Amino acid sequence: MNKILQLFFAFGICSFFIACNHSDGPAYRIEPPFKSIPPHYDTFELNASEPKMLRLPGGSSIEIPANAFVDKSGKPVTGKVELKYREFHTSADILASGIPMLCNDEDGITKSFESGGMFEISATANGQEIDIAKDKKINVHMASDVEGDFDFYYLEEDGNKKTANASLFLQTQPAPLSEKQYRWKKIYAAKEEGKDAAPERSKASVHKYFQTHFDIKKYPETAVLDTMKWEYAGITKMDDPADPANTFFKEEKWAEVSISQPVYYTEKIKEVKRNKNNNGRHTNSLVMLPDSLGILVNEAPGYLCWYEWNGNLKTRFNGVEGVKYDYYAEGAYGYENFSFINKQQSHLLLFDENNHCKLFSVNGKLIKDFGVLSDPSFDHTGNKIIGQTGTAASGNLSVVIFSITGEVLHTFPVTVAPYSIINDYWQLFDDQSKFALINNDKISVIDTDGKTISSTHIDKIYYLDLLSYHQAIAVHTYDSQLWVWDWKKNKSLKVKFDAASYSTSMSPKEPVIIIHKDHKNVFWNWENDTYKEIANVNNVGLYYSFKGNFIYSYNTIIIYTGAAIDNNTKQSTYLFNNSGTLIRMLDKSRSYSFRFDEREERILISGDTSELYLIDKSGKLLYDFKTYDPKIKTVHFYTNGEMLSTTEDGTVVLWNKNIEPVHSVVAHTKMTSFFPDSPGTCYSIGRLQATALWDIAMGKKLYAYDDKLVFNAQMFDYRTDKHVVIPKHVALSFDWSDTKSVNIWKNTSVKLPEGVYHINFRNNSADFQTYVYLSAEQLEQINKYQHALKQRINKEIKNEVKRADQEAKLLRSFEINNFGIYNWDRFYKDSNALSVHATIDLGNSVTEFNHVTLFLITGKDRNVVVKYYVSTLNKFCFVPEDHNMLLAILPDDRIAVFEEGKFRALDIEKLKKDNAYTFNMTILEEQASRTLLDRILQKPS
Repeated sequence: MNKILQLFFAFGICSFFIACNHSDGPAYRIEPPFKSIPPHYDTFELNASEPKMLRLPGGSSIEIPANAFVDKSGKPVTGKVELKYREFHTSADILASGIPMLCNDEDGITKSFESGGMFEISATANGQEIDIAKDKKINVHMASDVEGDFDFYYLEEDGNKKTANASLFLQTQPAPLSEKQYRWKKIYAAKEEGKDAAPERSKASVHKYFQTHFDIKKYPETAVLDTMKWEYAGITKMDDPADPANTFFKEEKWAEVSISQPVYYTEKIKEVKRNKNNNGRHTNSLVMLPDSLGILVNEAPGYLCWYEWNGNLKTRFNGVEGVKYDYYAEGAYGYENFSFINKQQSHLLLFDENNHCKLFSVNGKLIKDFGVLSDPSFDHTGNKIIGQTGTAASGNLSVVIFSITGEVLHTFPVTVAPYSIINDYWQLFDDQSKFALINNDKISVIDTDGKTISSTHIDKIYYLDLLSYHQAIAVHTYDSQLWVWDWKKNKSLKVKFDAASYSTSMSPKEPVIIIHKDHKNVFWNWENDTYKEIANVNNVGLYYSFKGNFIYSYNTIIIYTGAAIDNNTKQSTYLFNNSGTLIRMLDKSRSYSFRFDEREERILISGDTSELYLIDKSGKLLYDFKTYDPKIKTVHFYTNGEMLSTTEDGTVVLWNKNIEPVHSVVAHTKMTSFFPDSPGTCYSIGRLQATALWDIAMGKKLYAYDDKLVFNAQMFDYRTDKHVVIPKHVALSFDWSDTKSVNIWKNTSVKLPEGVYHINFRNNSADFQTYVYLSAEQLEQINKYQHALKQRINKEIKNEVKRADQEAKLLRSFEINNFGIYNWDRFYKDSNALSVHATIDLGNSVTEFNHVTLFLITGKDRNVVVKYYVSTLNKFCFVPEDHNMLLAILPDDRIAVFEEGKFRALDIEKLKKDNAYTFNMTILEEQASRTLLDRILQKPS
């Protein structure tokens, strides 16, 4: 006969709750339910006296300040510290942990948590537990897939001996006094829904008005606005003209005004002024740091500021004004070399106005002034610095390896041959673990520990190129010979034909070099020493695309900045695949531009204004955009394969992957340029309106900023796995040219009321943006102004900008000053809960019922875990619309389940009528493991 368990399922969100005598509710023990699933931690070894940024594979990060730890007696910890960290994102994570997911609400009612992510962090020194110093905080930025507002809780140890098992049915089983007990403590409350409402129009007799003045003499079209009274409708001090910080607003004479009506308010978090150089121009020292760290800005002479994305000043670096780094972009992607910041993100290499390189710790402490140090970089460990001292002319040129504290570890003097290229004696490999060094006619590969890995001799070395494939080295000689040195095999190969007066292009993915000589282009496979001439190409050099899937001729423009080259003479343009097969020969226009998608499988070809079409990697025509709309002037790829087209009259079209137009919006006039943001959205920038972010599917302008370029894309480091990510809901506005400031913006969720407009005032020296109520009469006057402005402007602004976007996880951040377990949670809501009289059928194989533990896994994201114990019959509650699963853990660590599919198949109307149901659970043959748990409890798609 089947064994049937009758259970009390007191579901935490049902109409029946358990009231507790203690206002904070009972304390719970942490009880991992499985013997066969041990916890897994990420473990890091730290130096207690140094700051540290830890990066987790899932996208989370931990910021640890220097001297952050104390022992149990309160004494500072020095030396090595072992930090342990783990995260809980799925119901499998939560269930296996045994961490209680119950807490009392404000009315003292015990409820279940819906988790937005949880983490545990601890540290030891010399095997002993340690604490965070009272004056220190650790920043944890946890990546989560669950969006929404969640409160932040800490599982604190509790001395209250009223301990309960972590079940909504409080079948209390007192624990030994030696076992630790815990309760959840709320330490941060999420913003309540509706609390951050849009400002209503004041009903008071006195409204908040302001006036401003325009330079009518220079800009006569502004005369219609000069006497206008504007009614303020903003939400922050930074956009309030009456705020003392904005006194400049009334003092300025403005040149132009732009208005727009976006859906939401934008909030200027921070305006950072930029330093002027000796010529009176604002410097271009603006660098976005990798991994959501923020920006570096040369704010004033003699120092560089590190601002976080929330606008807070993190560090001020005195005596420096910039960094040096390389940038390359192609298609929808930008690639940077972030070698000025080390792997641990604890040190930076910065430069002063005299081009002296200085080593700083992340907290702004100057560690070493190297003087003139050419091409400095951190190595792959982040603990060494390599650079060039001296010059060839002075005769004291050396490549030097320094420690992270600035001490010289290794010096490699260089004897310069008279025929070598100046300043090209050494190159660091992309993996930053070694470098190639020319010394007379000897070339060596040396690692950053100072050990020579390999070396060879080639006569009259002129310069070298590092090849991506196999990390080989192309060596060019003074007598115009070409060699490839495979230093791993210590094998040198020389091109067999006379290569005098040649140029080359190196494949990034194959052992191939294209040699252009005597009006011919030849493939040289240096690994096999084979040659293949590329036919039908006359007197043009060929070059590889970034990923090496295509080859194009010299006059082809690979679009990555939006700039175009105006060739006066028409010349054929060639596009080949990487095997040398001709895909397209283009000759109708003077110049062509190519845009590749992410995988370099589809190519957009644009020629002057007459051609714009899409081909595949074989050269097959997929679509001619001019047949859809002759006014289309640009098409961009989104990172998901969709496309964005823009026209001369401001129409923006979203194309799906099947090359079908699915949404469109008329954004503005032809005086506006457009560029893509995340899939389905784009930015517009122009003279008549502020830069704005559009949702193409909605057909609405979401946000308006100032008149600068707004940037919130991502750039990837081509040497490391670091990447720039501007956090979600944050935007950065600036101009690469002679702009005076950089602005950090927050895209709020506050909607503009009816009749409220975004307005931007600007002149050559200042700008100010705010929000105003506009009457019909005022709108008419503004239309007259805009018409006059259009007549004065006789030149389109062209400012196409490519950008990339990679969907990132939501980051939940908080400062902590205690080790332990933290949780982003909210109480699970079940307004549609169904209560039934439940029994559980586990078959004949289960006899020890008192050791069976059951869990209901539920919620829209399946992130609610409710634990039960065997007791008397009562009510069981679940929300039919949610993702429900019932799971039982048996005494031998086996698992029984009642799957979601069976929940979905339940006859809900019959359940309501019968008010009873027996859940026939399936016992899995496989013993419990983390792999099994992840598989059966995977998140709903």
